Amino acid sequence: MIAVVDRIFPEFGAIFSNQFGKSVLELMTQFSTPEEFSNVSVDDLMDVVKKVSRRGISKGKIEKLHSASQNSIGITFGREGFKIELEILIERLKFFQKQVDFLEQKIDEIVDTIKTPIFEIPGIGKTTGAVILSEIGNIQNFSAAIKNSSIAIPFIFYSFCI
Repeated sequence: MIAVVDRIFPEFGAIFSNQFGKSVLELMTQFSTPEEFSNVSVDDLMDVVKKVSRRGISKGKIEKLHSASQNSIGITFGREGFKIELEILIERLKFFQKQVDFLEQKIDEIVDTIKTPIFEIPGIGKTTGAVILSEIGNIQNFSAAIKNSSIAIPFIFYSFCI
């Protein structure tokens, strides 16, 4: 997605460090080319952001975006094709986020039914606890805490290094 945005509107990435946030994705959904951004007012852009985000984006950033859109050096040849590709990528990203949200909700529901001391360990939340339990199975199968930590700690470390 970033590669497509860089072709259409290369200045966009310099303005927003996180191009996958709700506000930024909504802006890119509604206005995907520099011309589309420059054809609306700063206030209209602010309204789009306010509809999807509590924290939003500062007016200064929106003004910077609007100004950059008026002087963009993005490609013009083949832009319509890139615009279609960007729309598809954004829809895929939104779909994947819905799937992740659904899975996290299911993990929370399942974990709430499991009675295990693993969730009493400081720093072990529902998702991490579920990952550990999926790896080691029933915690009661181990006779000592040291056996658990010898299995779980390398797994956790490896998971976060990927």
